[in-house]
Amino acid sequence: MCLSADGIVLSEAEDPQPFRHLAVLTCLIDDVLRSSNITLKQLHAIAVSAGPGSFSGLRIGAATAKALCYTGRQPLLAVSTLAALAAAARLRYTDAAFFATVLPARQDELFFALYNAALHHIVSPACIPASVAPVNPPLKNLVIVGPHASRYRQLWHWTHADVDDDILPSARSMVPVAEQLYQNRIFADPARFEPEYLKPVYYSQKHKNGFHQQKNQ
Repeated sequence: MCLSADGIVLSEAEDPQPFRHLAVLTCLIDDVLRSSNITLKQLHAIAVSAGPGSFSGLRIGAATAKALCYTGRQPLLAVSTLAALAAAARLRYTDAAFFATVLPARQDELFFALYNAALHHIVSPACIPASVAPVNPPLKNLVIVGPHASRYRQLWHWTHADVDDDILPSARSMVPVAEQLYQNRIFADPARFEPEYLKPVYYSQKHKNGFHQQKNQ
């Protein structure tokens, strides 16, 4: 969770423990607003991850953002997680021409998108097999960014590409894209907005023998 103005982060708060979105999200929002002496009504817009990512995390984030928009009557900014990774990489790799963004999707799959320096996607976000190179032939002046990016460079034999495993999805990384959406007045409809999951939802069902079986919803 973070608060920004004109593309600059003013305050942020994160929970180091995973899978606690429902328990801590509203508390983090309150902490960030209080630390900046800002009220909900003073916000110009609410930005939320549009996915891909954790099903539960995306649903909780979307529901919370919608509630805030209805309460404070602010517009909603839907930020692609992969576009946010590309935007964060562009700040670090100013000479790069292309950004391949990767995010593990489990079951030997990953979420992938390819952006140019203007953050226009050349390959649209999709869920693909992790072992298959998504672009052939590889592009020059390319940075692969996201969790385990170096692993995918090795799998795909993209030895020419730069790689950055340290740029991870975060509220801070969403700020450049959110600011661009706000300046261009590209708003999502809170009543109709749904995150982009990009793959079927899987959940675990516990059986009497104690084992878990994956189900496709």
